[in-house]
Amino acid sequence: MKKIADEEGVLIKTRLEEGDAFRKIVETAEEERCDVIIMGAKKRGWSRKLFGDNTVAKVIDQAPCPVRMVAA
Repeated sequence: MKKIADEEGVLIKTRLEEGDAFRKIVETAEEERCDVIIMGAKKRGWSRKLFGDNTVAKVIDQAPCPVRMVAA
């Protein structure tokens, strides 16, 4: 990934944070003034999507920039 980013002139940063996942992702995106957030997501059943804690949906709803999803 780093090699491709370097070839394309894209800066990728990795951070390890502790706390509520969606809040930390949104806070970091604000602090770093990110252009985009890329998240991996596993396929889940419809009941989990409706009733479970969905970090991806919360990030999409509150992110200060576009969020792109990739299959994990």
